[in-house]
Amino acid sequence: MDPLMHMLIPSLMLIAMGFRKRIMLWSFFAILPDALYFTEFHRNLSHSLVALGFVSAAIYYLMKNKRLAAALVFFLISHPILDIGGYVAVLYPVTDNYFRLHSDIIIRNPQHVLDFDTWLEVIPPGQLTMVYDSYPLQTITVLFWLLFIAALALAERQKIIKGVKGLLH
Repeated sequence: MDPLMHMLIPSLMLIAMGFRKRIMLWSFFAILPDALYFTEFHRNLSHSLVALGFVSAAIYYLMKNKRLAAALVFFLISHPILDIGGYVAVLYPVTDNYFRLHSDIIIRNPQHVLDFDTWLEVIPPGQLTMVYDSYPLQTITVLFWLLFIAALALAERQKIIKGVKGLLH
């Protein structure tokens, strides 16, 4: 996923959860896992939920502003989650395997039934021949946008309820 989306999606989700818009100034934390792009650690150590968990715990422990610390942790952890549509070693160093989440949403006509087809592919490191560093907008990103919309609706529920009541009267 491109850096802009890595910064934009978690920023919008945090804003929907009640953070001020200036939280976007901290969104560069979302692209820190790509700082090791030109090293052998990219997509394994830098995208590991285990390693980022330790970094996140240190950030949360060391910062006095716990609300900002939680936002920074959210930025960091969102990165490998958004990249799971590609090949990422999210459990490194527990396992060297790369994981890829395949997810499809199919609308079956004429019934207009949504069919969710999701599976996890596990690839041993020696068998991974190509890592997709850039790929088009995938279903996992669409799911994050749906979560963002749901979070926004939750944050604005009072306004929505008031608007619906106004329409009914």
